[in-house]
Amino acid sequence: MVLHVFCHQQDAHVLEKVIVGYWGYWESKLLPIEHIPWSQITHINYGFASVNEGIEPILTNEAQLIRMVGIAHQHNVKVLLSIGGWLGSRSMSSMAATHENRTVFVDKVVGWVLEYGLDGLDIDWEHPGKSALDCNTIDYANDADNYLALLRQLRSSLDAAFSTIQMTANNQSSTAAADNGHRLLTAAVGTTPFFKNNAPITDTSHYAQVLDWVFIMMYDTYVGKSVIGPNAPLQTSMQAGASPQSFSQAWSAWTSAHMPAHKIVMGLPFYGYVAKPKEDAVTLRRLLVTAHTSRPQGDPDDDLSAPSSCPGTKRRGYSGLWKWRSLYTSNVLLDAKTPGGQWIKNWDQESQTPWLYNPGTVVVAHISAMKPRFNTIYSDPPFDKLRRSRQHLGQSQLCALSQRKRSRNLGPSL
Repeated sequence: MVLHVFCHQQDAHVLEKVIVGYWGYWESKLLPIEHIPWSQITHINYGFASVNEGIEPILTNEAQLIRMVGIAHQHNVKVLLSIGGWLGSRSMSSMAATHENRTVFVDKVVGWVLEYGLDGLDIDWEHPGKSALDCNTIDYANDADNYLALLRQLRSSLDAAFSTIQMTANNQSSTAAADNGHRLLTAAVGTTPFFKNNAPITDTSHYAQVLDWVFIMMYDTYVGKSVIGPNAPLQTSMQAGASPQSFSQAWSAWTSAHMPAHKIVMGLPFYGYVAKPKEDAVTLRRLLVTAHTSRPQGDPDDDLSAPSSCPGTKRRGYSGLWKWRSLYTSNVLLDAKTPGGQWIKNWDQESQTPWLYNPGTVVVAHISAMKPRFNTIYSDPPFDKLRRSRQHLGQSQLCALSQRKRSRNLGPSL
């Protein structure tokens, strides 16, 4: 489960703190629904319904969703259904391509909102107009425009479906009307605005008119790259081979494209990756070193038996992923600041990112020398990172509940 916190502007004078968490049905063992810290959140997104075959979305684990809604509402927490995700966006482009296809989708998901008593929808199309999974359909020229048409149709249908509820609530109390009359529509997005003809669009104001907020997925920055780098850098590094993506870059990209700041939620993870460097990262005193092509195993949950991303393909190996909580249970970290065992904590000044290094050695074939074994990139708790970016504090925060050390609170009060 991932959590994001931000101040949502309801009108010109009022800022309301909103704390939203993502929870996937596959996380039921790691974080059972009844153990979710309900008193610390205001909204929860249930993931994921998918659009993988044809144009009609498919809802998995309906019973879990029903249970989620019931328990969440007992705690006065609103529930949104997330649709898509990294593994569930294969047919998003085809679905959004025509009015007829969009209508099938919209009718289905708005029907779910009515049927299950949901408080809104979260669209997680990864990614319009841009390559993601190899098996995703994509229309480089039209995805961005089609996505806007889809969001407008969703907004209109949600408003129409609940207008009767709002009128009934108005006859009862203004509080009930405010709670029942508006259903949320949000979107999970990349670190740059939606792509059109292989370039990000420069104006997202029309999207802002129909969305309550966008959640920028600011993580996995160096996954699949040939170098080892920070999972969620605060600043963009100027070193050769560095990714241009960072917290500051993503914030600037979206605000420059006219997404209102109060509608931006920045995503930061409570996990990182382990990789095997070809160079001595500690001697070089920098993160961006060349990585071996295959990742070593991450934490104990990093399983080779997990399904591949696309049908008919084989998984390429371990992901190398370490959850924040696993750093504690495996004694990689003794507390937030103290590494355990052979692990050494380091700091990358350019990206403003901490990282860990294990000087355990292996013998490299044909070379009579000892080489560094593993380099793990991880993040300090996101609240600490955001304190170092004062200009953004109060706009957005995020952490991963199912991956955090369970005894910890979510973070300081905002």
